[in-house]
Amino acid sequence: MAFKQQWEITTERYNGRNIRQNKEIHFKKVTKAEIQKLLDDLDEEGRRNFTHDIYLKEQRLDLGAFIGSRMAAYGFLKFNEQPFREDLCNLGLVVHHEYRGKCVGALFVQKLIEEARRKGIRKIWIGAYADNPRAVKFWLKQGFQIEGFLKDNENWDGKLRSIFQMCLFLREKPETAI
Repeated sequence: MAFKQQWEITTERYNGRNIRQNKEIHFKKVTKAEIQKLLDDLDEEGRRNFTHDIYLKEQRLDLGAFIGSRMAAYGFLKFNEQPFREDLCNLGLVVHHEYRGKCVGALFVQKLIEEARRKGIRKIWIGAYADNPRAVKFWLKQGFQIEGFLKDNENWDGKLRSIFQMCLFLREKPETAI
């Protein structure tokens, strides 16, 4: 499954109680420089809870959520190239601290899920650090379920961190060729 699709810029207006009236959130493909700019501007919580190597050579979709000209969030879908995993993808998301708790993340996840569905993805995986209960609660609210637990999986400056493996099924069974 070659990932060669062009992604158009889409705009969605959100008039909820958490984002000021008439603010538009633009979702568009972003460059590595734009991603790095957001990552450099993250607060300590954001840096601690989001690990991402933007320089990996992978089949992926990198999107930014912009409010005006400012990137409020960055998300990605990483597609698997192995034939036995081509209907699976990983999702990553980080929201700038000024936009957390304002529905930007939830809207962005819905956009990423929509893109995964368009691509024919069956299952989306994410990892949420166990010491970040706010993130675990967020992903559960988005419809993800806990699939596994990786105890002491990563070493951050001498502190072992555990991860909840979470997933969202977009469809139950893989399509079979007849």
